[in-house]
Amino acid sequence: MHQNGRELRTIGMESGKTKIFEAIEPSRDLSRRVFFAIGREEERFARRKRTVSLAWTIASAVALMFACTRLFLDATHSGFAEALSLAFSDSATVAAYWTDFMLSISETLPYMSLVALLASVFAVMLSLRSLMRWQSYHKNYKNHHTAYAG
Repeated sequence: MHQNGRELRTIGMESGKTKIFEAIEPSRDLSRRVFFAIGREEERFARRKRTVSLAWTIASAVALMFACTRLFLDATHSGFAEALSLAFSDSATVAAYWTDFMLSISETLPYMSLVALLASVFAVMLSLRSLMRWQSYHKNYKNHHTAYAG
């Protein structure tokens, strides 16, 4: 097919029967409908991202609670809490034997629980950041489209 002016014609057929299409004019509200469909897709995408961010925030908050509980239990079982309480109850002895005190603190410190706690705090912070970003996007999107709706 080839375009000749505003009509489309086929090559090699009779001229009376070759008219396939007259020039097609788009409807007047086509651009409004296209922009509305794009906006609807953006809103759907933002809603999906917000839902995933909310689920991630809840999961990381639950993990944070478990990590805090585990750190507390490991600190009491390993003797770290007793060694740390010695610093507050008998500070003169701790000052006199501070190197031994620091070695006993470092030996009884529950490192893995501390790493799990720090990782879960990091996950909570990232998930809250993501949730706030998509929530503000949703809020700005709603304000923008309600102000210019015509």
